Amino acid sequence: MVSEATGNIPFSLVPAPTAQGLAMARVDSDLKVYGDKAYYKLRLLVANGTESTLEEITGRLELLGADGAVISTHPARVAGTVNPPLRPSDRGRFNGTWPATSDVSSARLVVTSTTHRDATEEVVAGSKTELVWDPAPPRGVELQTTIRQRIRREHFGGKWFMRLDLEVRNAGERTLQVLKLDAHYLDKAGKRLGKDETWVVTSSDLPLRPGDVALDSVMEILEERPERVTLHVSRIE
Repeated sequence: MVSEATGNIPFSLVPAPTAQGLAMARVDSDLKVYGDKAYYKLRLLVANGTESTLEEITGRLELLGADGAVISTHPARVAGTVNPPLRPSDRGRFNGTWPATSDVSSARLVVTSTTHRDATEEVVAGSKTELVWDPAPPRGVELQTTIRQRIRREHFGGKWFMRLDLEVRNAGERTLQVLKLDAHYLDKAGKRLGKDETWVVTSSDLPLRPGDVALDSVMEILEERPERVTLHVSRIE
C-alpha cells in the first residue's frame, strides 16, 4: 500500500502474477507543461512485499488520457542489469522523465516479468563497510553502508570485472537530497587500480530521509585483479 503520494497525476502499479506482493511505498507523479511541450516525471519507490528475492523486475510505463485509453508506453526496469536485486521488504527506485502530451491524466506501471529465487535458499556474501570522509561529515549526517554482494570475475583480454551491490542507510538526523560515493579498487599493497562513482541519491530521486535505505550498484572493468575496495563520500547535500 502506498504510504505517500505527491504530484498532480494519479499513479498506480499493476504487479505481475508472479509477484503480487509488489507495491508502491512512495510516489511523486507529475506532469509539467511548457508552452506546446509536456513532460511526465516520475519518482517511485517500489516495495518488495513477496517472500522471494526479485532478481529482475521489468514492465512498461503507461500514460493514460481522461477516458482511460493509453496515450503512450515506455519500457521500465525496476531491478536487474545495473540495479541491485530486491530482497523481501526492500524498496527499489524507478525514476525518469518522458515526453508527454498535455491531456495525460493518469499513469501506471505494469509489471510484466519478474525473475526470483526462494529467499529460504538464498546465501548472500556481504559485509559492512566503513566510509572514507574527506572532509568530515556535516553535523547530523551519519551513513551505514553494507556491500551486499561483491562479484569479481576475469574479463576478456586478461582484464577484471568488478561489481558491488550497495545498501546505504541514512542513520543520521538530516534528510539527504544528494549523495555521491566513489569506489576505489585496490591491489594487495593498497595501490589504486581504478575508481568508479555512483550517485546514490540525486535531485531526480525522492530524498533519503532518516531511517531510509537506498540500494545501488557500481561496476568497473580493471586492468589488474582487484583485491579490495574502499568507499569514499565525494558529495553530500
